[in-house]
Amino acid sequence: MNAPRIARDHTAGDLGIHAALSRRSFCKLAVIAVSASALGCARDQNTKARLVVYCSADAEYALPILELFTKSSGIAVDPVFDTEATKTTGLVNRLLAEKSRPRADVWWSSEPFGTIRLARAGVLAPYRSNAAETAQPGGWPAHLKQGLGTPQWYAFGSRARVFVSNTKLVKESDAPTALDDLLAPRFAGRVGMARPQFGTTRGHMAAALAQRGEASFVSWLRAMKATGTRLLDGNAAVARAVATGELHVGLTDSDDVFAGQAQGWPIAPHFERAPRTLVLVPSTVARVAGNPAGDSAGVLIDFLLSAVAQRALALTPSRNLPVDPALQSELASWLPAEHRSATSDLPRIADHIEQAIALCERELGA
Repeated sequence: MNAPRIARDHTAGDLGIHAALSRRSFCKLAVIAVSASALGCARDQNTKARLVVYCSADAEYALPILELFTKSSGIAVDPVFDTEATKTTGLVNRLLAEKSRPRADVWWSSEPFGTIRLARAGVLAPYRSNAAETAQPGGWPAHLKQGLGTPQWYAFGSRARVFVSNTKLVKESDAPTALDDLLAPRFAGRVGMARPQFGTTRGHMAAALAQRGEASFVSWLRAMKATGTRLLDGNAAVARAVATGELHVGLTDSDDVFAGQAQGWPIAPHFERAPRTLVLVPSTVARVAGNPAGDSAGVLIDFLLSAVAQRALALTPSRNLPVDPALQSELASWLPAEHRSATSDLPRIADHIEQAIALCERELGA
């Protein structure tokens, strides 16, 4: 079978990507590949033998999953990735610009809010994954899909928005577990987060606005500004700055903390102490409207939602939270049990994104 070809796309960022899984993780995925082959994804004359996938998931985690797909289906994949600084936003804008003449067949996003924007703009086509719906008791969870009748997108493989601390500089008992904890005088000038216009920070700020209301959110932003909060280019940069001691604490994604820990960085994740305020950020997958791929776009969507892919993603260093409850129990020990069932009204959060960004730009000078 042909392995996926890495599309070096200068518009989305020439990443020079190579799969960078640890030897242990790669061996686990090799075992999963045997199971993937057993799926026997069928093709017919309407199925295109090559797919173009726009993907904002980290390439080092996404590529092995796409390789599993190619091995099980015989469908080759040309992935196009984004840069860290403009995570997701760059490819969303590209899909909007290409709406009348789409180049992508499938959109695999590392977060849901750009996907919701694309669905509302008519860029995505309805697709029901019968395989995914029947695999879960009661169907795919309602908060992890959206569409009138037929879903326009499915969500899977969540990460968590977390607080990160330097374990050498911050005692466990002093680590933040709520947004207001970042305002503590002991952290003044040592707090950081990614720029709110991009990636998961965008959704996190919108969720905070939706949860707190405008007055409380603005008050928090002003206090963050007053304490010298720093804005960095991406969540990975936040984790790195905390690890070096340049910052003591910050806001980032769980996978960025795990990646740093794998490199021996002295950092630890901390979760919202109130499970209802935890922001879980799922990946999403959707079919691009007007794509020429025929049935093969749906074959890939079915695969990414399968237990095989859920397990493979959970075994990467990213440790994506599976949707399947049994897989959660087996593979999601990193997230406290009481937080695993946290749900967010993703469309409602999306409704607050523009206002949240405008307020962040006004108050933080972002």
